[in-house]
Amino acid sequence: MPPQEITKRNKILILGANGILGQKLLALLGPKIAIAGTRRPEWDAGEFQHFCIATESNPPSRLWDEIGAIVNVAGSVVGDRSQLGEANVAMPLKLAKAAQLHGVSQFVQLSSFAVYGLSERIDPETPELPVTEYGISKMTCDGELTKLHSDQFIVSILRVPFLFDYDHPALFAPLLKVLKAVRAVPATSPRTKRSMISYSDAARVILSIVKTQKPGVVHAAATKEFDYDLLATIMREEANIRLMMIRFPMWVTSLAERLHPNLARRLFRSNVLNPQLNIARNIDTLEGLEQPLRALVKRYFL
Repeated sequence: MPPQEITKRNKILILGANGILGQKLLALLGPKIAIAGTRRPEWDAGEFQHFCIATESNPPSRLWDEIGAIVNVAGSVVGDRSQLGEANVAMPLKLAKAAQLHGVSQFVQLSSFAVYGLSERIDPETPELPVTEYGISKMTCDGELTKLHSDQFIVSILRVPFLFDYDHPALFAPLLKVLKAVRAVPATSPRTKRSMISYSDAARVILSIVKTQKPGVVHAAATKEFDYDLLATIMREEANIRLMMIRFPMWVTSLAERLHPNLARRLFRSNVLNPQLNIARNIDTLEGLEQPLRALVKRYFL
């Protein structure tokens, strides 16, 4: 985002700047626009101004007059209810209320499809039914932040699916390691399809939300969904490997869900965003799903 596109209180505070998504945002914005916010006082912010929530309860007064928007991509995916509540609910709410008090115009919160639990399709009517403490914490924070929205203080909540990239394959890592030994993937009926998005594209979507000051709950994912046919095609084209499609008996999928529920859900359950809800389809600078997936296949098989 060119600096001239933000003219009043032109700084954007990125909370969680030391995380993967935070680093992507800093790289896109640069030190003239972005202020890095972390929980780590020892973190090397380089050229960026640095605010540490561990040593200062709120940004110091010298920064408030510069900040036009706050983007919160900090939080935790693991921990007990108390720990997740502190990281994913209490901290964002505290900073959002302080931002509102100090005249900041927008607060952007990163949320998750986890608020919809095991729903296989996310439509306008899909209920919020989280099945994990992480999902519950995100749903709770989204609801409380929404109450702060006003004409003077725009609250934007971005819900995203599984995030990955070349350097951070997440649950793709165990799947691709298995494929090195067993050249087969599960054949499901109907086909398992999942919405995903790369970290780079998630960062670009967030900056689009800041630029347009888009309010309310919004969703973003790559416009192409992941399925095993796509993976098989990429494996064949990039690594000359042909995958077999194997139909597993029900007891295998049930056992997998008990032993490794997160991985099993991604292997066997669909989770698809209704294209009409996907704000990423209106952004023409995104890399999409295939590019980072092809890079991952090359990394593991070439």
